[in-house]
Amino acid sequence: SACSNGKANKTKAAGLEEKALPVRVVTVEARQVRRTVESVGSLFAYDEVVVSSEVDGRADKVLVDVGDHVTKGQTLVEILPIEFKLAAEQQAAMLEEARAKLGLAEGDGELKDPTQAAAVKKAAADLANARQKFQRTKELTEQGLLPKQTYDEDEANYKALKASYDLAVQDVRNLQAAIKEQRAMKDLADKKLRDTKILAPFDG
Repeated sequence: SACSNGKANKTKAAGLEEKALPVRVVTVEARQVRRTVESVGSLFAYDEVVVSSEVDGRADKVLVDVGDHVTKGQTLVEILPIEFKLAAEQQAAMLEEARAKLGLAEGDGELKDPTQAAAVKKAAADLANARQKFQRTKELTEQGLLPKQTYDEDEANYKALKASYDLAVQDVRNLQAAIKEQRAMKDLADKKLRDTKILAPFDG
């Protein structure tokens, strides 16, 4: 190095300075790189359903729009309920009328035994009284103490009251059947009234 030419060293140093590259220093950090892929196809939902009304009528209220988020059981559309409400009230009144004919108050339970109805109990009491009277008349007639006409009248009265008792029992059974029919009609009317609200079958 002692023998080297000073001018040559300066030229060499100048050449190194010309080859220097600028460097930018940054801190390393993690980033998410989003990748976009273009494709052609169709999208299908996990759950799909056709929402419709089970009753006929005019849509009164539409409570949601396309794209809204709904939860299961949420009301989507309301059908005008006036006619269905009146029909349900009418069926309820007819059911109460049938129960009243059977002698059942609003808070009373169902009548299982027809013989426990008020009309049947009255017919049974009248029949028991006529049976006792007919038995006494029969005994006295056999002893010759009463005329045959009195026996015939009491016998006819006993048979008529027995027929009235059987008829009362049959009437109660008919009323029981009518109550079942009216209850079924009321349940159907109540269902139609509930169906005026179209509900979401699941979240979506």
